[in-house]
Amino acid sequence: SRPVGSCVARGGDTNGPAAVYSIEKYLEWLKAYAPPEAQGMTFGESGPVPAQGAIAQQIFWYTAFTADSVKEGLPVVNADGTPKWRMAPSPHGVYWKDGMKLGYQDAGSWTLLKS
Repeated sequence: SRPVGSCVARGGDTNGPAAVYSIEKYLEWLKAYAPPEAQGMTFGESGPVPAQGAIAQQIFWYTAFTADSVKEGLPVVNADGTPKWRMAPSPHGVYWKDGMKLGYQDAGSWTLLKS
């Protein structure tokens, strides 16, 4: 998990303007709006939290979280089984210029195992 091959110097963007902006904004919002325990959570620990119903907004949505957020009986699911929540399009920051990509893309660097 050291993506040196995707740095700006090698044609990637992991240390480009969008990445730097997003990390700075994430840390700012984490400290200002998230409960203190969120700062110590791992990726796996934080993933199921939105489905518990105590979050008004989430900064990042990973498709692997979706299945756990639409199960019957959850506080974030309507009685008819439809989700109460919605996903918004990816925003962009002050760094953005016309023609730049928008949003997150992982083009095959990782594999989600069937298990």
